[in-house]
Amino acid sequence: MRLALLLPLAYAADDHIKPAEFLSKWGTDELPPDASISTPALAEAWMKRGLKARDAGALEAAVRAQWRGAFHAPFFAHSWRHLGNALLRSAAYDLSCEYAVEARHALSLAYFHLRDAHAGKGLQALDAIGELGGCYVDDLELDKAEGAVLRALAALDGDQSQASLAVEAVANYCDDLGGVRVESARMYSPRIARRFYAALRICGVVSLGELIDEETLHAVAQLEAATRSAFEAGQGGKGLASAALSDPRVRGRGRNRFEVELPALALNASIVAHPVLHPLVGLVLGTAGVELDAISSVVAYPGADLQNYHADTSEIVDVLRRQGELQHLPAHGVIAIVPLVPLDPTKNGGTQFELGSHISRLRDTELRTRPARADAGDAYVYDLRTRHGGLPHAGSAPRPLLSLPYVKDWYVDAVNHPTRHTEAFDALNDTTLEKLLVRVDARRHHEDLFAERGVCDNVN
Repeated sequence: MRLALLLPLAYAADDHIKPAEFLSKWGTDELPPDASISTPALAEAWMKRGLKARDAGALEAAVRAQWRGAFHAPFFAHSWRHLGNALLRSAAYDLSCEYAVEARHALSLAYFHLRDAHAGKGLQALDAIGELGGCYVDDLELDKAEGAVLRALAALDGDQSQASLAVEAVANYCDDLGGVRVESARMYSPRIARRFYAALRICGVVSLGELIDEETLHAVAQLEAATRSAFEAGQGGKGLASAALSDPRVRGRGRNRFEVELPALALNASIVAHPVLHPLVGLVLGTAGVELDAISSVVAYPGADLQNYHADTSEIVDVLRRQGELQHLPAHGVIAIVPLVPLDPTKNGGTQFELGSHISRLRDTELRTRPARADAGDAYVYDLRTRHGGLPHAGSAPRPLLSLPYVKDWYVDAVNHPTRHTEAFDALNDTTLEKLLVRVDARRHHEDLFAERGVCDNVN
C-alpha cells in the first residue's frame, strides 16, 4: 500500500521538508494572507490547486493548499478529506507520525462526523501502512469512546429507551476521558478541528486551552474594564444595577451578575475573527453564514448566587424532538466565552454545564455536570441549547468574561438580545401586535435614529 501511494511522488524529494519544520509553518495562529476574503469559492480554488500539486508530486504545496481550503470552508466534508489525503501521502513518504496523526484526524472528521463516505478509503490506506501503526496509541482510548457514544446517540434516534446508555457514553467521553477539553488550541489543525467538533456534538461544550495570546487578552481586558467602569460610576455592582434600569447596554443576569455591551469595532480583530476560533465555529455551524449576535462582558461580583440550570435558547421545535418525532438538529448557534481572569469554581465561580443537555432526548435523564476551569488565554464554547448555570462567587474581585455568541445568519435570539423599539411600540398593550410588529418596528426605530442625525435623506 505504501508503494502504491508513493508511485506519483518520484519528484517529491526536492519539494519536501521535515514534518516538524513543516507543521510549525502551517500550524500557526496567524491568519492566511487571504483570510479577509474567505469564501467557499476561494476554498474550492485552493483545493483544486492542491490536487494539481499532488498530481505533480509536490507534497508540501499540496498540504499547504488543502490546509487553506479547510480554513476557508471548514464546513465542507471534502475540505478535510482532501487535506487528510494530502497529509496521508506525506506520512507515507516520510513514515512520519506527525503527518499520520493529523491525517487520521482530518479523515476521521470527514468520515465519522461530516459523513464523507470517500474519506473511509483514506483511513483504510492509512491503516494499511504498518510502520505507522504505533503513531495512534495516545488517541485510541478517546477514539474508541467517541465511536461508542456516536453509536449510542444513533440508537437513541430509533429507541428512546436507550437514553440511559447514551448518557453513560456521553459522561465517559466528555468527563471520564476528558474529551470536553482540547489542549494547545492555538493552532488551526485537523486534531483541533476534530476534537472541537466531537466535543460540541457529544458534550455540548468544549474547553480550548491556550487559545488567546497574552497581548490580545490584555487588550481585551483593558477595554472591558474601561467600558464597565464608565457604567459603575465608582459604585461597582451597585452602579451597574442602576445602569441596568435605564441603559439598554447593561442587563441584569441575577444577583450581582450583569451583561455589559462592549464597543465592537474597538475590539482587536484577532479576537472577533480569531484565526482558530472563527473557522472552528464555521465548522460546527456548518455554514459560512456566521454572525455575532452581540459582543459583551458577563461579569459577576462577589456574592453572586448560584444560578439555576438553564439553556440560553430552546431547541427548534423542541416538543416534537423530545417525543422522538424529529431527529436531533445541529447547533444553530454557539457562545464562546473567554475568561479575562483565571476561573476557579471554588473561589470566583464560573459556569457549570450539564454534559449532553443540548440533545433534547437526554434532558429528561440525570446528566453529569462539569464546572468550567480556565487559565489565562483559555476559552470555552458551548451550544446555545446546552443547560448551564453560574456558580457562586466567593472571591473578592469582579470576574469578567468576554462573551461572543455566534449564530447562523437566519437566527435571531430575541430572548437574550432583544431589539430596541420606538416609544409608540413600547406603549402598546397588545402582546399579539407586539409579537407581529417586533421586527418592523425595530427597523422603524433605527430609521428614526438615523433621521435625527441627518444620516438618511429618504426616510418619510
